[in-house]
Amino acid sequence: MRVKRDDPHHENFVKAVYLFVSTALLYRAKRYISPPQGRAIDLFVTTEIFREQRPEVVDHFLEEYLHPQIDDGSARVTALFEQFDIISKGGLFFPVFLQEMDYLGHKVFGRAKNQEIVKEVNDLVDFLRSLAVRRVGDEETDLHFVKLYCRFAVVIVGKPAKLRKEVAPTAPYVKFIRDGLERNVETVYLIGRADNENHIKKICFDLSAQYDVVSERKMTKIVMYGEEKRKLETFLAVLRAKNRQLYASASGEL
Repeated sequence: MRVKRDDPHHENFVKAVYLFVSTALLYRAKRYISPPQGRAIDLFVTTEIFREQRPEVVDHFLEEYLHPQIDDGSARVTALFEQFDIISKGGLFFPVFLQEMDYLGHKVFGRAKNQEIVKEVNDLVDFLRSLAVRRVGDEETDLHFVKLYCRFAVVIVGKPAKLRKEVAPTAPYVKFIRDGLERNVETVYLIGRADNENHIKKICFDLSAQYDVVSERKMTKIVMYGEEKRKLETFLAVLRAKNRQLYASASGEL
C-alpha cells in the first residue's frame, strides 16, 4: 500500500484500517454475499473501529469513504448500514451477526455461489434488528433463527429477583436448551443482565457435555422499556453444539 508523506487527516491510518477490514474480515463469507452487503459490513465495522480507537478520524472517514458510497445511489448499502447501527446498539452486531457470518463463511467456502445465501443474510439482518428493538418483557418475538446455514437461538436469562427466589434457578434454562430447542440449533446465545453473570456461567457449566463455550463478554446495550430507551449492562455467553456436524439438510449441506 502506498502511503503519503504529508498526512494531516491521518489518511494513511484510515486507508490501512479500511483495507484490512475489507480484505481480512469475513473473507470467506464475502465471496458469497452481495456487494452491497459486503460494502455495508466493511463501512460499518471500520466506522466502529474509528469511533472506539481514533474518534478524530471518524469525520474524515465518513466524508471520504462512507458518504460517497451512500451518495452514489447505493440505497441498499445505506439501508444495511442503518440496520447495523440499530443492531449494534442492541448489543447484537459484533457478538452475534459477525459470529454467524463467520460460521456461514466456513460452511459455504469452496462451493458455488447462490442467491439463497444472499437472502439468508438479509433475513439474518432483519431478525437481529427485530431483537434489537424488542421491548423488555415482550414474549412474542421469535428468538430462534434456523435456516440452511445459520442455526441459532437466543436465550434471555431472567431478572435477578426471580432467579434468587427459585431453588434451582438455572435448571429451567438448562432443561429448555437441552430439550426445548429445535434439534438442529447449533449455537446458543445466552444473554442476561450483568449481575446474572454467575447464573449464565452455571448454565454453561451444566451444558458442558453438549456445548463448548465459544466466548463470554460484558457489554452495554440499549433496551426498550415500553417507549423508553435505557442503557443496560449485560453479559453474553456463546455456546456451540459439539455434535453440530450431524446437522444436515435434505440436500446434504452441513
